[in-house]
Formats: sequence, C-alpha cells, structure tokens
Amino acid sequence: MSVFLIVFFPLMYFFLKSLKSVKIKFFYDGSLKSFLLAILISSLFCFIKLLFTSSYKQIPDNFILNFVNLYLFDFFIFFAVGFLLIILASRKNFYHKVLTILPFMLGFYSIYMPYTCLLTYEKTDMFLLFVKPTTFFAMIFSVWILIYFFAKSIKNNESIWIKILLIFFALVISMIPATIEILNFLNILFVLKIILIILIFAVSVLLFFIFASKSNPDEII
Repeated sequence: MSVFLIVFFPLMYFFLKSLKSVKIKFFYDGSLKSFLLAILISSLFCFIKLLFTSSYKQIPDNFILNFVNLYLFDFFIFFAVGFLLIILASRKNFYHKVLTILPFMLGFYSIYMPYTCLLTYEKTDMFLLFVKPTTFFAMIFSVWILIYFFAKSIKNNESIWIKILLIFFALVISMIPATIEILNFLNILFVLKIILIILIFAVSVLLFFIFASKSNPDEII
C-alpha cells in the first residue's frame, strides 16, 4: 500500500505535464529541471534530518499546538523557503518564477511526503498512506493556481482587492490539510474532517476548470 504514497506526487507531475497535449498547460517547457532539482534538495534534507533526528512525531492533545506544528513544518516553511530560492536563483520575471512553484513543490513532496509518513510516525495507517498525500496535493495545486492568478493580476494591473482576495483564499486553503490531520489524530469532529476533505478536493477540481478556461497556454513558455 505504501507504493501509492511513494509514486503519487511524481505521477501527478507527469499527469499535469501531459495535459499540454489537450491545450491545458500547467508547466513551462523547462519544468522538469525544477522538479528534479527539488527531488535532490528534498532527498538531501530528509537524509540530514534522518541522521540528526530520531524521535517520532508527537501528537499532544492540543489543537492549536498541533496546528502550528503541522502547518509550519509540513507546508508553510517549505513553501516559503522554496519560493525564496526560486526568486533568488531565477533571472526570469515574477510571473515565470510563479510558474516554477508547482513543479518544484511536487518534486519536493515526492521525497518528503513518503519520508514523513513512513519514517516519522510510530504507526502508518490509511490516512497517512492515502488521505494525507492526496489532500496535500489538492492544497498545493489550489494554492498555486490562486498565486498564478495573483501574478496575472499584477501583470494586468487589476484591483488591489482582487489581489487581497486571492492571497486570502490561498492562505485559508493552505490550512485545510493540517486541520484535517489534527482532527484525524485527535479523533474529534469526524463529520468536520469529512467535510474538509470533500471541500479541498472540490476546490481543487473547481480551480482546475477555472484555470483550463481562463489561462492561455501560449503564455507558459
């Protein structure tokens, strides 16, 4: 069953990359370099972490502490540092740098997600094998599309309120997987957990179709 966890993020990268054949283009032509570079960075990070940390993740009975820990150390810090590296390393404009985020994050989580789920929890269950990677992908994908439209709003000099709404929704969506995981491990509010799982998948599908209808493949070179 762990095979799904191991291959999921690479498969999602190549699936999204293949969509350019039907004129839906998520990646620029050189995205494979960003994807492979992120795999290398993630592999080195996980190897160093494995050498110097030996404790399993602890799940205290405190929702806020869990949320801060999971949100910061499973997503936000990696996303922020990854985007900062892209900004510093790339000579392209901001719009092109935004296009680099998605393949980079998919590459990073191709290694980090299996490492986290298989080696840092005392027990690996169906949630870690299937729900966590899929909800994380839905979140990363959704956040990226919102940031993509944020970058386009800058290019097109659109209203400041559009930019604020896009960033606000991106922040809210980014918090959903951490919330779902806390609800799961604390065994509370089962109905809310199911609602949030359905919500994150529904949002990602909706944004997929919005992207497909409004984006211009020729802009992603």
